[in-house]
Amino acid sequence: MMQRKFLGYLLGLCVLIGGLVSCSKKDLSSGTTTGTTTGTTTSSTQLIDSLFLYAKQLYLWYDQLPDSSSFKPLQYANGSGTDSTKATSEIFALTRYAINSSTGKSYEYYDNDGDTSETKYSFIEGKDADQNAGTSVKSYVTLAGWGNDLGFYGPVFITDSIFCFRMFYENGPAYNAGLRRGNCYVYKVNGKGFDYDNSSDLSTLSSALNNSSITMSYYDSLGKTHDITLTQTRYSSNPIFADTVWNVGSKKIGYFAFLNFADPDNVESNLNTLFAKFSSEGVTDLVVDLRYNGGGYVATSQQIANLIAPSSLSGQTMFTENYNALMQAGNATMLKNIVDEDNTSKTYYDYSWKASDYTYKFTGGNLSLNNVCFIVSDGTASASELLMNNLKPHMTVKLIGTTLTASSNLPATTKTYGKPVGFFGIPIGDYDVYLSEFESRNSSNTAVPYDGMVCDVTDWDDFSHDFTNTKEDAVAQAINYITNGSFLTTSTIIGSKSSKSNSNVLTFTNAISSLKEGGVSSNSSSLQSKVQFKALKTFNTKGKLPIHLGMIETKKISK
Repeated sequence: MMQRKFLGYLLGLCVLIGGLVSCSKKDLSSGTTTGTTTGTTTSSTQLIDSLFLYAKQLYLWYDQLPDSSSFKPLQYANGSGTDSTKATSEIFALTRYAINSSTGKSYEYYDNDGDTSETKYSFIEGKDADQNAGTSVKSYVTLAGWGNDLGFYGPVFITDSIFCFRMFYENGPAYNAGLRRGNCYVYKVNGKGFDYDNSSDLSTLSSALNNSSITMSYYDSLGKTHDITLTQTRYSSNPIFADTVWNVGSKKIGYFAFLNFADPDNVESNLNTLFAKFSSEGVTDLVVDLRYNGGGYVATSQQIANLIAPSSLSGQTMFTENYNALMQAGNATMLKNIVDEDNTSKTYYDYSWKASDYTYKFTGGNLSLNNVCFIVSDGTASASELLMNNLKPHMTVKLIGTTLTASSNLPATTKTYGKPVGFFGIPIGDYDVYLSEFESRNSSNTAVPYDGMVCDVTDWDDFSHDFTNTKEDAVAQAINYITNGSFLTTSTIIGSKSSKSNSNVLTFTNAISSLKEGGVSSNSSSLQSKVQFKALKTFNTKGKLPIHLGMIETKKISK
């Protein structure tokens, strides 16, 4: 077995030598390559040509793609825009052909609040950003563990003039300044208030939140006001951003929140230490918080599955990766253009891609768990879903959905993102291309549904409490199921979940109930009163960060 590490992700780094191939030198019917060009830079034409040729052999649904005379790939090399933009347009066009019979739409169809112009899985990125964390993307921590931003994620309005953040990245500027979920409610940015219904205010606010520095005025959970100035900084952040053990009756419940399935080299030791702690404290049940986890490395998902699984599963099948028929038969000649950076005498054509060589087995951990509850959202994707799907045939696994739905009653069901496919990076010049290349199936031969995994219960993403607080809505649901075998029918935010209302209002009954649209009440007794807040509204969160994304495969088996 040979392994190599891909440091690729949403801002991926795959330090391979890129094979650039021209369509004019390729006989698509015979599947043979008559010439290649290699290098670290490439023209638009070479990028577009090469991308098409790789897709014709490596894409999971390669057999549904048209030939070059019908597709005319070079049309995407023309016109204005960056090479990345042109390649993104080509990827979008290529991913329209494979149709999911259950939906009548492309497998890669993606509806982002009415915007259907993006692919759900496949994408292209420039090299090196994963290590450097870039400067163009804010509020993001890479799989290599680097952030380069102000350190907050996911602003959400709780009134028309107050917003909070979903989380603060450990070691980021905001975190190091003492900001925490449930204790920061912003009412001014750079000295100015704002109104959610004022488009000019939103534009100004969006710019400010994506700038290299910002000054914010905010209320804490007791209604006290504070001013703070943050400056963009490059920092290292642990993907395990919260953990604890709760003693509830006879139960010892372990909990950890996981940001992404980071590079195994960066997180393996931390995970082993955490689970050793769970074992030493006699944890009987587990809550894994993946609500903001968009995926990452297959190897890290596999490690966590083994740490969770009982030792009795050792040697049993965990999951299998299924590449397309051309790759499994050893006939994907385009793999000759991808040089193995760990053994430059070999290319990816020298390795096997058979399903039998990509069947993973459990090794089993030291815990003996009764229940495993996962806290998720519609952004929980890929390696996150792989973990849950792999455990489902063997353990009691429950999914607790979180939502921001702007309604006073919760939806009947929510689902995760729906990404059963994965990839390795395809290096083309200055870029890494990630095409859907394999589908993962668990020991029951079941893949994650393309439209997502259905949650067992749904509650609000409760920004009024930090992640390890047992009063946080999703956490409370998990604890109630573990201790009582059922889910709660009431929410700390909206009361009864069975109530129906046309009102676009939520009722908070926590410490921030002193906050008013116009400021903080001077009456301390108002801390205990119910104050109506307009429904949670997302802001500045368009796009798929950090939901794009992994499963990234690192394993290769010699033929």
